[in-house]
Amino acid sequence: MTRFALILGLLLSLTVPAAGQKGDLQRQIAEKQRAIDALEKQIARGEQELTSIKKGKNSEQQSVRRLSRQIASRRQLLDETESQLSLLAEQLAASDSTAGALNVRLERYRAQYAAMVREAYRNYKQNSYLTYIFASKDFADVARRIANIRGVAKLREAKLREIAETAQEVGRQQELLAAQQQALETRMSAQYQDMLDYYTLWAHQIKTPIASMRLSLQAEDSARSRRLLQELSRTEQYVEMVMVYIRLDGGSDLVLRSCSVDAIVRASVRRFAGEFITHRLKLDYTPLDVSCVTDEKWLRFVVEQVLSNALKYTREGGISIYLEAPKTLVIRDTGIGIAPEDLPRIFEKGFTGYNGRGDQKASGLGLYLCRRVCAKLGHTITAESTPDHGTAIRIGLDQQAVTE
Repeated sequence: MTRFALILGLLLSLTVPAAGQKGDLQRQIAEKQRAIDALEKQIARGEQELTSIKKGKNSEQQSVRRLSRQIASRRQLLDETESQLSLLAEQLAASDSTAGALNVRLERYRAQYAAMVREAYRNYKQNSYLTYIFASKDFADVARRIANIRGVAKLREAKLREIAETAQEVGRQQELLAAQQQALETRMSAQYQDMLDYYTLWAHQIKTPIASMRLSLQAEDSARSRRLLQELSRTEQYVEMVMVYIRLDGGSDLVLRSCSVDAIVRASVRRFAGEFITHRLKLDYTPLDVSCVTDEKWLRFVVEQVLSNALKYTREGGISIYLEAPKTLVIRDTGIGIAPEDLPRIFEKGFTGYNGRGDQKASGLGLYLCRRVCAKLGHTITAESTPDHGTAIRIGLDQQAVTE
């Protein structure tokens, strides 16, 4: 009995859980149930998403089918357009062919009409109307030829009237233009003369204070006075440049006679004697035993301009003045020279070049005025130069032709 009770108790302990174990099992079952519910909800959401995807796919398929139908309609429209273009091209080719035939016919008619008009005008001009009329084939041709003769006569009279009216109008316009030109030339001449008179008066008036300052400075022998005398001399040179620039286009100031070249050059050199001494430059002067037909004042201006440039751009060495056969005055310096790219343009108006850009006071008018004056006197002026070795200016004194 006891052994049976023990076995029974053991079986009960194996098959029936304790009260605490039963509670844990129920909690596990509840958690499993909740997990199952969560999975079912996820499955439901997945089914809903799958359903929406299917619906989207169906709508996209519908859009694709709608686009396919639109593409098909566009292709059909394109085919119809190409067909219409082909028809239009054929019609255009036919029209071109017809137009070509019409042009050929029109040119033939024009040639016939031109020949008819020329024949009519020739007979009309030669007064052989009867010959022209009796050459007709029938009465209709006679009437047509008579009408042609009358038309040509009217056309000729109309053209003659038009030519006469045009000639009269041209004559009136020419008279009007001539009057306007005369008035303009008179006004410009008066303005030019006023300007010339003003600057002439200014040049004469400015010479008075310059002469006064020169006398005052010559009374004082000092480095400062010598420097001021040089600047005063340059001021006089600029005044002369203004007068030359204004009077270049007039010929009344030109006095041509046989002049001693040596006297002109020596007077110019004496004017710059102070600058030779100040800059410690050597003057190599060869007497110029030659005369030429020129204007002494204008040629002296050219020589002084060349000497002024030589002194301005020569720092050491000297200046040589000599004559080359037959009558070419050469002024050569040992200055900084002229750049090769600037050399062809140094006689242009306003051109300063590389050296002039370094010297802010350069105007680009000196050599331009020299060229103009030489051309006016019938002389020539040329230049050759090597950078850092100096420049040579040649003035051809053989008179070619005087420019008024």
